[in-house]
Amino acid sequence: MRTCEKTGLALVAGPVSACRVAKESYGPLSPQERGPLSDDRSEWYRFDTPGRTVYAAEDPRTAFLEALSWARMTASHAQYFKKTAASFGETVDVIRQEIEEQWHANGHMVPGWIPANWRDGRLLYTLNFEDGHWVDISHADSPQRCSRQPAVQHRCRRHSNSG
Repeated sequence: MRTCEKTGLALVAGPVSACRVAKESYGPLSPQERGPLSDDRSEWYRFDTPGRTVYAAEDPRTAFLEALSWARMTASHAQYFKKTAASFGETVDVIRQEIEEQWHANGHMVPGWIPANWRDGRLLYTLNFEDGHWVDISHADSPQRCSRQPAVQHRCRRHSNSG
């Protein structure tokens, strides 16, 4: 592991192979473009930067987990279940089961299901990154640096051998 002197980001030396789950319509290296940091970022993923951010992982499982991060049960979801269960004097498991049964009976997707258009519209790609240094976002230093300094966010996506 190496640290970039300019940004403080952890780097990994290429060539590197990685897995990526992406919309077939975008292709493996053309993710949705993001606007400036001042724009509404509520639809952005956790490591997105202005411009285009390519998410890639060491193995297919991790690539799918990252691509499905939007579907994860969060702490706030769990709190809603606890609050609802408490107000009805039931356990969280009973409330969850009742919700799932009602959603299923009404033709809605049960929590945890992934929509068919998501499954059918994405492919698993293998990427081969060329020689050079690439940001190791899994290293503890990298996300901290990106989230604290907007100037570093811009450099994250344009990192080269000169780091």
